[in-house]
Amino acid sequence: MNYAQFKRVPDLTYKLLAQVGILFRSTYVFEISHHPDYDLSRYEGPATANYFFSDPVDFPSNMDVVVDVEIKKNEILHYDDIARIAEENGVSADAAEDAAAMLTTLANKGRDIEGWGTEISGFELRDIKKPTIDNLEKTLTFSGGFKGDSFSISHYDWSVYSICNMLGFRGGNGKVRFYLTLITEGYSLLVRGYYALAFFIFYSSYECFINLKLDTEHQPIRLGEKANKLFRTEFVGIDLQKHEIYSSIVNEFRNYTKIRDAIAHGNAKSVATERDARDLLRFVLIVMVSIETKTESFAALKDLLSAHNFKPFSSD
Repeated sequence: MNYAQFKRVPDLTYKLLAQVGILFRSTYVFEISHHPDYDLSRYEGPATANYFFSDPVDFPSNMDVVVDVEIKKNEILHYDDIARIAEENGVSADAAEDAAAMLTTLANKGRDIEGWGTEISGFELRDIKKPTIDNLEKTLTFSGGFKGDSFSISHYDWSVYSICNMLGFRGGNGKVRFYLTLITEGYSLLVRGYYALAFFIFYSSYECFINLKLDTEHQPIRLGEKANKLFRTEFVGIDLQKHEIYSSIVNEFRNYTKIRDAIAHGNAKSVATERDARDLLRFVLIVMVSIETKTESFAALKDLLSAHNFKPFSSD
């Protein structure tokens, strides 16, 4: 397998991100406020009417960037349902006070979350659209509609919960190596359309990785030379020209350095494109995985990545 063939591996970047340990998939349960947006639907008092709502909720604390989200199902849960679910699963009353956190834990253990479905006491949940992702504000916005009356709006003993599968980048909290934190920050910029900044951050991540591995942060040596030294150090006794991964990608670095320098010096004629940023990200990840796993060939790297089945839930 050559480099061109390897680049056609489906969902390659996602698999590489999973291999370095920052992309993950998990299930989360969110409590949704269905209080109507009165700019979209007029208040009809005690009469039954159709209402629309939009509720922004914060990202889970362990997820810094959301790549994709899908709603698995929506469920109305009465407070009695929460107590029942807690008791059935041996959860303490104190832990059950944070119902969404408790339900998230149970959902990830494969437990079914069952309540009233989408109807209760004259309230009928019509639909909740796929949440809108805001990687700047770190929020998911759930928008939907329901049929109900004033009691449905001002209820006090039940809530709407959305059970979601999510794909995203692991939060740092001091536990993620800095070069991986930079990749996370770069990806956040990439998906928001800041391609030049994303490119610059990905390049910095590559530089950080090499300096950390060689302990050469304060040594005035060209980055390309440091990369050569790193491969010679990690693959002792191997002719680098016969190292399939290294010999295939090393020449790409010169072009990436030209783009990085143009960005650093404010050259308006050389603006990094989305493809430039994504190509650099792939390059950086391939180097990291090759070094960390001592992998020399693309065929071996493909086999290694086959353990990761990570891709968005739906097409962009």
